[in-house]
Amino acid sequence: MRKALFLLPLSGLVFAQLTNFGAGNPVSTGNVTTRSQLQTLLATRGEMHLVVPQATDWTFYLAGLHAPYGSVKVYVPRPEARRLCGLSGGNPTGNYALVQVLATENPPTPMGMILPPDGSDLKGVLLEGDGLYKEMVLVDLPDPLAAWYNLVGGPKRGRAYVQGSPSQGNLRADVYLVEEVWERGSYPELIGSFSFTAPWNGTFTADLGKGPETLTLSGYSSSTQYSGTTLRVLDASGQDIGYAVLTSQGSRRVVGVDTSTVKTGGGCGNYWNGMVFTADVGGGPETFYLANCYQWREGLFGILLRGGCDIYDSAGRLRGAARSGGGRTYYGFFLLYGADYCGFGTAYDWQIYPLKYECRKTSESVVLYARRWQKTTREVYKGDFAVLPGGKVYVEGSYYSIPELAGYLNTNTTTLKFAKDSPLVSYLAKQIGLDRGSNAGDFWARQAGAQTPEKPKPLGEFCRLNR
Repeated sequence: MRKALFLLPLSGLVFAQLTNFGAGNPVSTGNVTTRSQLQTLLATRGEMHLVVPQATDWTFYLAGLHAPYGSVKVYVPRPEARRLCGLSGGNPTGNYALVQVLATENPPTPMGMILPPDGSDLKGVLLEGDGLYKEMVLVDLPDPLAAWYNLVGGPKRGRAYVQGSPSQGNLRADVYLVEEVWERGSYPELIGSFSFTAPWNGTFTADLGKGPETLTLSGYSSSTQYSGTTLRVLDASGQDIGYAVLTSQGSRRVVGVDTSTVKTGGGCGNYWNGMVFTADVGGGPETFYLANCYQWREGLFGILLRGGCDIYDSAGRLRGAARSGGGRTYYGFFLLYGADYCGFGTAYDWQIYPLKYECRKTSESVVLYARRWQKTTREVYKGDFAVLPGGKVYVEGSYYSIPELAGYLNTNTTTLKFAKDSPLVSYLAKQIGLDRGSNAGDFWARQAGAQTPEKPKPLGEFCRLNR
């Protein structure tokens, strides 16, 4: 394992030192694959030196991870230094103050070291790869995975419950997006009064908050007269959304004589043709007259004079009959009681058929109570979706990202190799002059391909000299 150290191609000197150091000091090597692994690696105490062709935000992110554990220096070639001078206005501060300028125009191979403090028994770290200046896609995911994540990047806010195995590439997400939705209120409210001309089928339109919609009165009949009657109200989908109070308006007309019912009564008067009298047989007071009268005698020696007449109403309809004679007896005949009962008139009984009426509705009044629409914001379930490479989900025509899954199914072309867990790192640093010795600058310059070795300059000094 010790002969496979990745930094060897960078310098024959390093390779030789590793080879000659012996098999008794193994070096642990590997590739950085997770963010937690990177953070643990850079938490090694000591000075960190990074040689990069470009000082990027990612480079300074790495520097920030190590800063609590030791100092940091970032070495760049002159072309990159000129770019940084322009960005900093020639007065580097903050991250730029960490930069040292190599005496070369050529881009160096990216490499680095964390050198432990002098006299300590800590073990150093060697680094190599474009992961020193190119952002790496690093994820730390349990396998199997079942967790909630926020969605970003799409037109709506949302979140997803992700389940599956990252290693098997079968993650799926139950997606919920925050939307403004219409919902009906919990209780019916007074909407208003409506009037409809008969005939009507019990269907009408009303605005309950989001525009006109079709409503139906459940159980409505166009032939029924309503008087403060309550019926349920259904929307277009058949959902019960409230109730309505109905009152019918209309007119009544006579359609004939109801011969299935007879009303009885009697009185006194001139018992012959043309006699007029008033009676109420159920439809209010009416005027009647007698016609087609006839007489006969009954009893011993024909002492009783009896008579009968037909009864007509003012419209000329035959409505019944009357009878007069010695007592209230038979249908259709006058009754003669004599002077003691009716004075000098004639006592009679009548039987009259009432009129048959038809009620015709002319209009319907409706007072509507219904659950209004109201707009509310809530999470709406959109379905189950496959998690795509890079931690994306495609929902309703838009891509949403899950930042924590950015590395899912992605091929990471950016690499960062390391060697650690051996005093060999610190030993090699001392051997080649990387431990604050005067030859340190020469080594970095040679790594960058400088023809005439020259110690690196702080970026601020380089900027002042090259204005």
